Amino acid sequence: MQQNPNALPNGTFLQSGKYHILETIGSGGFGITYLVENRHTKQQQVIKELFLSVSGMTCTREGTNLVFYTTNPKFQFSRFKENFRKEAGVLLKLKKVTGVVNVIAIFEENDTIYFAMDWIDGQNLQQWTSEKNDRSSPYYIEQCVVWAMNAAFIVHGVHREGVLHRDIKPQNMMVVPKTGQLVLIDFGIARDFVEGETQTQTAMQSPGYSPPEQWELKAQRGAYTDVYSLGATLYFLLTGRTPPENSDQRIVRKGLDGGWEPIHFNKNIPEGLNAIIIHAMQP
Repeated sequence: MQQNPNALPNGTFLQSGKYHILETIGSGGFGITYLVENRHTKQQQVIKELFLSVSGMTCTREGTNLVFYTTNPKFQFSRFKENFRKEAGVLLKLKKVTGVVNVIAIFEENDTIYFAMDWIDGQNLQQWTSEKNDRSSPYYIEQCVVWAMNAAFIVHGVHREGVLHRDIKPQNMMVVPKTGQLVLIDFGIARDFVEGETQTQTAMQSPGYSPPEQWELKAQRGAYTDVYSLGATLYFLLTGRTPPENSDQRIVRKGLDGGWEPIHFNKNIPEGLNAIIIHAMQP
């Protein structure tokens, strides 16, 4: 990928030379992700760096250190560091759950915070789906159901630990090439929850995959919040289309009933499977 001008250069060492940056593999509003070599184990791993590029606060770099440009006094970098640490903490809490990406270390350096994870040298389900031309074949539909069942098993394990992922979508499900195992990644907005309890949480969404309650600051959340996203993910796998956006509960049923059911785009989807997806995506 094109080098992010704010990324640490290839060849940079972190944590007293333990990690050697090989390349930048991703970046977004909250961080930069690097492929690194762990010089102690000789294995490739991934390191995520907190580096903000969001409304109200932008980081720039002088050498390896950070300089902050803040236009809103409410934004404090320490708060973002704490949330970043919470993401790593959630992953450590889920260490026993099969199918959740494994966090190896958390450390601070260069005036910011990092955590290291296992490197999954595979493709995500969005990439896998985009490569398939015949989504109507029985084999393809069966494979989609297998992915959905695997994902549901992982998410069930996450929920048993009292955690909602809140960002389940095809891009966040990786397929390990050698084993075919599914791995759930990106717990950046995951939160502890109590089933059905009204909680105040940051309103963050992935259009097409987030349920209506996730568009609100204060709402009841439960396992059904992630179940909606699982249904939306299966919708995409079977149709190759982003599910209808449901930011307003009033249009949820209209969207699905108005010619947006998955079977409308893939006539070979069994009616029972179509009904399961619609049921999962009810508000």
